[in-house]
Amino acid sequence: MGWEHISVSLQKRTPTWGELEHVRHLFAKPDEVYTQATVPGYWVVLDAAGQVLDYRATEQGAFRLCEGMALPGSRESR
Repeated sequence: MGWEHISVSLQKRTPTWGELEHVRHLFAKPDEVYTQATVPGYWVVLDAAGQVLDYRATEQGAFRLCEGMALPGSRESR
């Protein structure tokens, strides 16, 4: 058993609980328990010289590089 993470982000607003519930049903198994949380912070995507870096940051400014995750709209997420 391990942790799995699904992040749902929109550029101009926070996703609704209904939208999060829809995503949960895409991945949920009947015998598993999932939590949903709206987490404050920032999503920063840098795109320079053909390289895209996906960072998440807390409200206090602690940054973390998210590696191996397909960005929405990227070829990997289609």
